Amino acid sequence: MASAGPVGGFEGRLWNVAGAVATFTARDLELATVTTAVSDNTGVPVVLHGVPGVGKTQLALAWVYGYAESAQVVWQIRAANRLEVVADLAQLADRLGMAVGGDLEQAARAAMQELNGRDDWLLLFDDATPDSVAGLVPVRGGRVLMTSRNPNWALTGVPSEVGLFAPHVAAVFLDPSAGEAAGLLASELGYLPLALEQARAYCAAPAGRLVVYLADFRRQRLLGQGIDHTLHAPVTVTLALALDEVRRREPGAAQLMMVLAQFAPAAIPWDLVAVGAMVQPVPLDDAAIDGVYADQLIGVLRELALVTADRSGLLRVHQLVAEVLREHPLPVPDNYSLWQSPLRVIGAGPPPRSWIQEGAELLAEALPADVKNPVHWDRWALLLPHAETVIERGASPSTTIGTLQYLCGAYLLRRGEYSSARRCSTRSVEGRGRLLGEEHPDTLTSMSNLAAIERRMDDSGGQESR
Repeated sequence: MASAGPVGGFEGRLWNVAGAVATFTARDLELATVTTAVSDNTGVPVVLHGVPGVGKTQLALAWVYGYAESAQVVWQIRAANRLEVVADLAQLADRLGMAVGGDLEQAARAAMQELNGRDDWLLLFDDATPDSVAGLVPVRGGRVLMTSRNPNWALTGVPSEVGLFAPHVAAVFLDPSAGEAAGLLASELGYLPLALEQARAYCAAPAGRLVVYLADFRRQRLLGQGIDHTLHAPVTVTLALALDEVRRREPGAAQLMMVLAQFAPAAIPWDLVAVGAMVQPVPLDDAAIDGVYADQLIGVLRELALVTADRSGLLRVHQLVAEVLREHPLPVPDNYSLWQSPLRVIGAGPPPRSWIQEGAELLAEALPADVKNPVHWDRWALLLPHAETVIERGASPSTTIGTLQYLCGAYLLRRGEYSSARRCSTRSVEGRGRLLGEEHPDTLTSMSNLAAIERRMDDSGGQESR
């Protein structure tokens, strides 16, 4: 859930970090631990690791906002894969005013070189893996903080585990006045911060009461018996209850949640919701026309802690929430699954296309076609992870998926990522040829792009532009 969107000064500094969650609390000891670790380890990454939903990113953000007072450059980097790291470091190079041309890999390395020559910076790598950041972390002068699901960082960093809430802390977090009921619910939720946050948000709603929520939670959990959700278990149940409330208030918000869950675990620009009036089913097409209605849908999801939003208009869906929505539908009291029930309430039945297809069409409308112009780097940096994710998750070829494959191939060619570019473009040629015919203009365009990629690979001896 890192940011690569609109940036600017924060108290006169170069800053792109997403806003800390307003409800962040109960982590004073962990914040002190991070402060000590970061202070004692100049040039060595401090890696906050833990299970999904434990609050690694929110702890990192809270620390940055509370303790990174002396840094003049504070930059958050999406780090789930190497492409994201390169794109966000290249964006930093641009903000530093470095003339680096159109090669993002060179731009990323130029940013690293610049930071290695100064001591007033802090980088936050979010959702990192050892492979994704290898060779892309400055090693002198400043501070590096990372979040990761992977605990194996002893050779390259200082690992610091983020644990579950203590029982009494979890109960107070839910409701300091609820007494025994809060303790019982916290136990049912496994003391997992993400599940606790969703339960607290639900109970804070006008009609929410903790005692009633506890009973509903237990009933919902019984309906899901026999399904192996492992770490997903408490979030699966809290999510089912939250979606019931979303459907009651605004069916369009339930549809929107399903679409957002198809994207990558990265920042989603608000205007993606309103990018095209003709690509969404009713009532989501109203959101595409009416920004006020889009705000209303997002407001419902935020109130129930299903999405977060920062000052720059970037939305985030927690990776675990998205995984549950995509992979672990639960029966609800009327015997409809999480997938079916919102559609039934809307009254439209199953949509003519899948939720992944709806997401693909949003992205196809939003991606800049002019991949050579650096002015579009920020937009591509935001949307490329989502496009790649939708392409990989698309179960069957479609003209929209073919468009995404072509655009990504053209952009990756420009970035010098030839292997990835060829993979996308080959799929685009194959898919468009099968659906549209080999003589169709779109198919020929994809063929031309693939030929350009192969010529570039031949000229470089198969080496990536690095």
